[in-house]
Amino acid sequence: MPEIVPLEWTGDSLRLLDQLMLPQEQSVVTVHTHTEVISTVNNMQIRGTSLVAVAGAYALVLASKSINTLDLQRMFNYLGDVGKEVLDANPMNLSLEKSISRVLLAGYAAKVISSVRSQMEDEAIAIHREDLAANQLIGEIGSYLLPTEGAILTMSNSGALATTGYGTALGAIRSAHNRSKKLQVIVAETRPMLEGSRLTMWELVQLGIPSTLIVDSASGKYIASGKVNCVVVGGDRISPTGDVAGVIGTYPLAVIAHANQVPFYVMSPTSNIDQSEKTWESIGLVDRLSTEILQFSKPLIVPKGVNMHNPSVDITPSKYITGIVTEKGTIEPPFGNDLEKFSKPNTGIHQEDSKEMSHGQSFAKS
Repeated sequence: MPEIVPLEWTGDSLRLLDQLMLPQEQSVVTVHTHTEVISTVNNMQIRGTSLVAVAGAYALVLASKSINTLDLQRMFNYLGDVGKEVLDANPMNLSLEKSISRVLLAGYAAKVISSVRSQMEDEAIAIHREDLAANQLIGEIGSYLLPTEGAILTMSNSGALATTGYGTALGAIRSAHNRSKKLQVIVAETRPMLEGSRLTMWELVQLGIPSTLIVDSASGKYIASGKVNCVVVGGDRISPTGDVAGVIGTYPLAVIAHANQVPFYVMSPTSNIDQSEKTWESIGLVDRLSTEILQFSKPLIVPKGVNMHNPSVDITPSKYITGIVTEKGTIEPPFGNDLEKFSKPNTGIHQEDSKEMSHGQSFAKS
């Protein structure tokens, strides 16, 4: 199977697969500054909590290399400001918040300027490695929950393109396919940015996994008809009680699956598990530009002058979730105790460096 590598660190730049150009074109964007990284997040050339978190870590490294000073305090003040800028590009991304904190703390521990840069880079590379290793473990663990034969429904993109490689929910499908399970993947298109049809279907074609695309509003019909064995999705942020913030449309999908007694699994790294409820009131208020609905491509698809609202996140209550799959194992209801235990950074992922991490790794070709 080809490897899909959405991000490469060269030592002085980031190479990013431009997800706005997929599936028509596999275009690579090379960025050299933290502001360029922020731009790729804002315009959704890259997306996905894990991928953005790793890109954000490298954005700080690029910032450290850009400032010419011998004054440690000036360096630290500058990097602190950059960290805030990077987080502002995706403020609800808990993994990004954690990666920024880790890289900054690594730099602050240094005694000389050169060590600031090297220690921050080492920490960003470690975060990158951990993400890739976590994805592979989630895929392996999650694959055991999928049937030997049947149909799996998913939405949005939870594959290599949402992470630094392999994927979470889509990674589980990939691992199951590698284990010769006979699965048919049903993919909801995922309006308004069509991550399901543009990105997930592209990955499945690259990987040679049988799949069928449906419109979002057909998901209920498929589940109710008995044609779906289980639903698997990624999760952007997980509350201490097991509620999951995810791409808009996840909540109704979970409700429909629950009503029809179809298992609904969320697959997400432990870096997305929150230890506080304080931020959750504002999570569901995240909106994006209405132009994503009005004019995704060139033609205007609605009448001029209509009122628009484009919420990008909804919250799925834990009562609709069959299980949460992490790199440390599967958590089943009631979620509280295990989520609290798994969220603590006391056990890291330790694996040999993956081939996907090597400099110069080629992007998958169609």
